[in-house]
Amino acid sequence: MATSHTIRLELGAAGAHREVPDDHEQLLDALAGYSPALGVTDVGRLEVIVSLPANTVGQAVTTALALVAQTGRGEVVAVEAMTSEEFDRRVDLPLLPELLSVTEAAERLGMTRQSVLERIKAGTLAATRVGSTYAIAAVAVEATAPRRKLTDR
Repeated sequence: MATSHTIRLELGAAGAHREVPDDHEQLLDALAGYSPALGVTDVGRLEVIVSLPANTVGQAVTTALALVAQTGRGEVVAVEAMTSEEFDRRVDLPLLPELLSVTEAAERLGMTRQSVLERIKAGTLAATRVGSTYAIAAVAVEATAPRRKLTDR
């Protein structure tokens, strides 16, 4: 049974594009049946995103490569493929997780800065050393926060 897949392709050499090409309407028209979106990556490549039905991710990639090849837009240098459900889930994720300093983590946990450093050293609180301090993912702090019991009043 066919599932909707979203394929992201990068075209051309890095630095080749600073903005979507002037003739982008032709490319959009050529891919019209596949909900196309165009953009430029951080490294200056043309980015093409299409959605299409396929039985497998491999079949979706093969189809997307054939579609883009028909446009004559140059060499595909990168491909990212997944189900459209997964693509939509990832779009909603923040690009970077919320990061906390040791002091901020201590405030959220209701403990001293030194206690947070001790947890990091003991390996019970995940953190990444950045220079002379630590960056701690907020989700790691939330996962280790003591659970408060609700009491009847």
